[in-house]
Amino acid sequence: MEIRELHATLALADNTVNINAMGTQTAVVETIQSRGANYILAAKDRQSKLAESIGNFWNCFCVLPAAYTPDSLVESVEKGNGRIETRRCRVFDQRGCLPKPNQWSGLKYHAVVEK
Repeated sequence: MEIRELHATLALADNTVNINAMGTQTAVVETIQSRGANYILAAKDRQSKLAESIGNFWNCFCVLPAAYTPDSLVESVEKGNGRIETRRCRVFDQRGCLPKPNQWSGLKYHAVVEK
């Protein structure tokens, strides 16, 4: 069963669908949006231009953070396996850095998780 066929069987309205990189496709996003839901997608090698663009944005942010203000920042610190791990998730509304941002129906933000 294809992801879009699965979505057709689920009650998605007023929910958020979280899909790994395999589901990062514009057709999948359109199906989710048409069912009245929001989405969170992973940008990895499957969408190389998208992942590269977010990576380039992140590099610019690291060099000149004052030029790009995150809309939100969440940080967690955990101790495990003999070390302390700090993770930060920054959410940005600067969609202009993405290739063809309008092809992603309903796209509002992109985020970078740093660990």
